[in-house]
Amino acid sequence: MTTFETIVVERPEPRIARIVMNRPEARNAQNLQMTYDLNAAFDQAVLDDAVKVIILAGNGPHFSSGHDLRPGAKNAAGVDFPPVGNWGGFAEPNAHGRFAREQEIYLQITRRWRNLAKPTIAEVHGKCIAGGLMLAWACDLIVASHDAEFCDPVVTMGVCGVEWFVHPWELGPRKAKELLFTARVVEADEAYRIGLLNHLVPKEQLRAKTMEIAFAMSKTATSEPQVVAVPRAENSEAVKAVEAWIETASIQPGEPILRSVTKGGAIGARLHPQSVAKIIKARIGEHHQLHGVPANKAAAEAARYSGHSLRVGFSVSAAEGGADIRAIASVTRHRSLTMPARYAQKAEQIRTSPHRLPGVGLHRAPK
Repeated sequence: MTTFETIVVERPEPRIARIVMNRPEARNAQNLQMTYDLNAAFDQAVLDDAVKVIILAGNGPHFSSGHDLRPGAKNAAGVDFPPVGNWGGFAEPNAHGRFAREQEIYLQITRRWRNLAKPTIAEVHGKCIAGGLMLAWACDLIVASHDAEFCDPVVTMGVCGVEWFVHPWELGPRKAKELLFTARVVEADEAYRIGLLNHLVPKEQLRAKTMEIAFAMSKTATSEPQVVAVPRAENSEAVKAVEAWIETASIQPGEPILRSVTKGGAIGARLHPQSVAKIIKARIGEHHQLHGVPANKAAAEAARYSGHSLRVGFSVSAAEGGADIRAIASVTRHRSLTMPARYAQKAEQIRTSPHRLPGVGLHRAPK
């Protein structure tokens, strides 16, 4: 397990990763090191197939007092740390460079956390101020203790300070304006009453309650390969070829065919999509040779398959068969739910199309 400078990663249960901010002497204020430590820890948890739920917590008396505005040894976005967003110009003078930094370390990174392909829970106690709200609001659920307090004072500091501007979505526009214009503290009871929190518990029960919820969620998260009804053309030579390969390879029902399988039946590493496409093309060729299918038809059928087409095709077919977009993303390794959501929209268009062939996931061209 990776050791970080500003956070600690725990595994209280095999299916649960608990990421703990560990700068209690600074009230868990986020310096640039912590921002990128958190990003790396989130990435590792998402890529670990055993992890189903991620908890974000803070060590010491407070969840997070916001951003650490003191100059530090590593404080240059895009220079001291490789950027994770798609912005540049960090060294440009004046507003351009400042805007690039704000885009990278506030908007781009926090948006990535919001779109993680696994559910996240913020475990909040004590102060949760400005940048602390940014962290908590990036999580899917918030569980807080009675001593929690929420505040966003950045408008009174003379800056916009809402780079990750989700206040209206979390609070509604009128409450968001009040919170920003007055910078007043919202105590835990009020936060729960206005819908900011999912659960409010005594401080001594906070960790146990968060774990209880995470454990319940981990059991409903995709832990085994899903059996998805994938509509297909009955005469597809590709399907026949792959089914023949599955039978020859002695792959049992429920075993993932997108992993390597040894002769002894052991399931190995996840195959790269290009490798899967190569296998399918090879099996199609063998299938055609055995059944006397013309070579030109074999070549045309095999040419349809690439790593990208398999990923897109699986996503659309799985969504059409009723799979949840989070389950799809866990298989395709999309780091954001944006593309799986688009594939789900495409699947819905296919389902409702008047030109759809019954029982087949293909379109018939309109006359």
